[in-house]
Amino acid sequence: MAWVTPVVLLSVVTGMLAVGGRGNATPGTTKVRRALVIGLDGLRSDALKLAVESGRAPHIAALIADGAVTWQAMSGGWTARNDDPTKQTTVSGPGWASVLTGVWRDKHGVSGNDFRGKQFDRYPAVFQRLHEAEPRALSASLVSWAPINDHMVAPLGDDVCGCFTFTDGTQSQTDADLTAKTISLLGTSDPRLVFYYQGNIDAAGHRFGFSPEVSDYMDAIELADARIGRVLGALRKRSAFSDEDWLFVVTADHGGIGKSHGGHTPEE
Repeated sequence: MAWVTPVVLLSVVTGMLAVGGRGNATPGTTKVRRALVIGLDGLRSDALKLAVESGRAPHIAALIADGAVTWQAMSGGWTARNDDPTKQTTVSGPGWASVLTGVWRDKHGVSGNDFRGKQFDRYPAVFQRLHEAEPRALSASLVSWAPINDHMVAPLGDDVCGCFTFTDGTQSQTDADLTAKTISLLGTSDPRLVFYYQGNIDAAGHRFGFSPEVSDYMDAIELADARIGRVLGALRKRSAFSDEDWLFVVTADHGGIGKSHGGHTPEE
């Protein structure tokens, strides 16, 4: 990540959308920099744009108003050409690998959800980068899609990043559990970097369709935004919040078309 006041985005943002904003930074201050990266699996940018503009995603809308947004970030590599070495399938494995390492498939090596060919020894996740720069800094990863922790976080060790995986119950229930755990962590510990994931939007897309015209998909986006609002509210209640410089980033790993994804259409 490059840190710029007042707004930054990840150096490589995948997933069709990216939102970035500062929490309480003042230019020229020396407040401790912290980051909350919010990963929304399977979120189409045009659907989020509609939710923001129609008032169904007020918390993400507030981040945009106080920061910046792009609706054209790509999740499948720089181009869709078959001869482009950065080209990658628009599925979760390579998508989240790119988000958390800042490089494309030609470097991190992940081309599918089995993470075969991964090269995280050469291109580690951001948690390892932070640990190398500041060994005492606390990171946390909270997800319900277990391969993220199995392949990218847990192998780093607890001294690098605390990983939490919730897989019991429906996807909506695991998102609720992740939200509660994130709120608890922000209230009881001192993290420098938090990756907070939700997967219910992707589940809704696979069940009902990835489209701003599908009411169940839009409902899932509205619910995700409400949960983000709870996390942001808890973060801003931190006793040291006035002395902290928080960066907020919202991104997806891919979009979708019909009830699937994987190709290189703008919707995916």
